[in-house]
Amino acid sequence: MKELFLLAGSADRELADVVFAEADKQADHVPGLPLVVLRAATAAANRIGDRSKAVHYLNLRDAEQQRIDAEMAMRTPDSDNAPSHDGTVRTYQQ
Repeated sequence: MKELFLLAGSADRELADVVFAEADKQADHVPGLPLVVLRAATAAANRIGDRSKAVHYLNLRDAEQQRIDAEMAMRTPDSDNAPSHDGTVRTYQQ
């Protein structure tokens, strides 16, 4: 589906409209679209001039970004001995 949105964002107008319609139809059946797909969908909707779909995907994109930000904030270490992304523990000296 991401590839369809990307194609819709770069194809000529006639093809872009058809491809976007198919991608949008498929997206309706997929809950929790990844951020990268929502970014491509927003760009494609803007490219073909579909303002209502652009706003729709922009709202979904923003909500997903906020969800990711909140999840990352919950994972932010609060102690001086914080695990890093690779699982090792860093010790901070003062």
